[in-house]
Amino acid sequence: MKAVFCSLLAAALLVGTGHALKCYTCSGATSNTECVEQTCSTGLDSYCRSTYASGYGVSAMSKICASSCTAGSDTVLGVTSKVTCCTTDLCNGAPSARTSYTLLSLAAGISALLVRAVL
Repeated sequence: MKAVFCSLLAAALLVGTGHALKCYTCSGATSNTECVEQTCSTGLDSYCRSTYASGYGVSAMSKICASSCTAGSDTVLGVTSKVTCCTTDLCNGAPSARTSYTLLSLAAGISALLVRAVL
């Protein structure tokens, strides 16, 4: 009996608890600041989906938790839409923020090389 209990306890410890994905969500937003963090449904939503649409001088975005997602872009009647998909927490944030981190890292690397060359 003790061996069975120990086996069940070990199995329970090895089974991970479900981790719910977190995405930014908004509808018809014109800025990322209008989007809020949302915890998606565990086991149902595996993607953070972002849809961007622009045309005729107007732009809007929609971000949601999604059970499926197909990335791509298309232009119909002068309106361009783009869908992006990702699978990590808060991965559908502002692209400009990710770009600025990349540029900051690049600048730091170049600065380090220049300092090393001078010294």
